[in-house]
Amino acid sequence: MHAPPRLLAPVALACAALLGACEGAEHAGSGGSVAIAGSSAGGAAGAAGGAGGQAAGGTGVGGQSAGGGGAGYDGPRLLSETGLYSNIATRQLASGVQGYGVRYPLWSDGSVKTRYVWLPPGAQIDTSDADHWDFPVGTKAWKQFERSGKLIETRLVEKTADGFEAVAYEWRADGSDADVRPEGVENVAGTSHDVPSQGQCLECHTNSHDYFLGLTVVQLSTSVTDSELQRMALRGWFSAPMSVYQAPGTPEQAAGLGYLHGNCGHCHRVEHPIGRKLGLQLLLRSGDQDFESTGFAVSTPNAPAKHVIGGTAVIVTPGEPSQSQLWVRSGLRDLEGMPPLGTEQVNPSGQDAIAALIRSLEP
Repeated sequence: MHAPPRLLAPVALACAALLGACEGAEHAGSGGSVAIAGSSAGGAAGAAGGAGGQAAGGTGVGGQSAGGGGAGYDGPRLLSETGLYSNIATRQLASGVQGYGVRYPLWSDGSVKTRYVWLPPGAQIDTSDADHWDFPVGTKAWKQFERSGKLIETRLVEKTADGFEAVAYEWRADGSDADVRPEGVENVAGTSHDVPSQGQCLECHTNSHDYFLGLTVVQLSTSVTDSELQRMALRGWFSAPMSVYQAPGTPEQAAGLGYLHGNCGHCHRVEHPIGRKLGLQLLLRSGDQDFESTGFAVSTPNAPAKHVIGGTAVIVTPGEPSQSQLWVRSGLRDLEGMPPLGTEQVNPSGQDAIAALIRSLEP
């Protein structure tokens, strides 16, 4: 097991800010369990901002600095140095790098995303706890974002002996490489897409077991007969057998649960400060074999909200999406909107999935 990583004060403030956005009120503290890239050098990370990218105080190519601490970053400056590609010009993946997909992708305003993972040769993931995998030191995962067929960002997460390092890279206009942006970039490449700072990465991943939110039984169960989970098992990556997971309930319920899992469950789960404080549980677990036992079914119907938002004071009013704060906030993109990060456009199909799920509940 790796040593508990340190959470720096500015990052703690960023987490507290997120809690406030989620509740509409202040929160005393959030805790955390993730090391931010470069923290071993003693640099500041998180919402305080700092020099990074090109020059001190620079904004990055095609956008405005989002803040978030690049002053202490001492990792690879170029994406081509991270081990993703053997030849970045031709996009030839490096040996051992595997592409994968997820069952319930996070909505990112229509961006096309591709995902890659690399394990050290001969290493395995400890899957003895089906819902809390323990990845070997050296594991790397990348997620790339495209808009209009053009690469704009690649994020990297790496497990080290001291914890985790997370940072994003902004692609150059000519596609020759991508430059590290530990401080984040707003409206990159003339789009509304924001490259997150290191502190913003932590806000969703904090207290996740081994950080990799997309590498789980639920997310890798992409089909019944030929899933990503099964393909990884054939590579010998798992220490214990894994069974494909299917969300329970009617098709409408399963779809709604899956959408909430991928878009809300990373914060609304018992391991995260937000989930613990609010009691709202939207993450699916491998043991959720019937609809009534899911966190959604247990924690949301007729549960009082912390604040009145959009005329709603109840998390879920069975059968009534318009009277359910969960549905109302999914249609907002202001300080009361959900999710609070990574999106500036409402996802109509996601809202429809939540509405169908709420309508399936008996009043």
